[in-house]
Amino acid sequence: MKIFPNRGYLLVEIIKPERTTKQGLILTESIHEEPMNGKVLAIGLQTVLAGGVIAYPPQFDSHKIEIGDTIIFKARTHHEIRETLGDNQMAFVSFLDVLGLEVKEKIK
Repeated sequence: MKIFPNRGYLLVEIIKPERTTKQGLILTESIHEEPMNGKVLAIGLQTVLAGGVIAYPPQFDSHKIEIGDTIIFKARTHHEIRETLGDNQMAFVSFLDVLGLEVKEKIK
């Protein structure tokens, strides 16, 4: 089955955060309220928001988000879907909920 995001959304594979501290303590989900990470699987088209403002796929400096990039997005704002990739869950994330982009090399 192929899944495509609607306008204004990204389809991401959620990367589950490490739940164990350096001291070996296991953190519960309620304690772990930090932003989430996800690998971009598909990118929807731009959309028109209230007031006629156009929302384009997120861009950071000169780097546009592309398929395969790892993004950081707001926790509890995504829409998980039942389809899974192995042990990982997929979700739709709004363009407006993307907080950042994980980059391995320097952005020029």
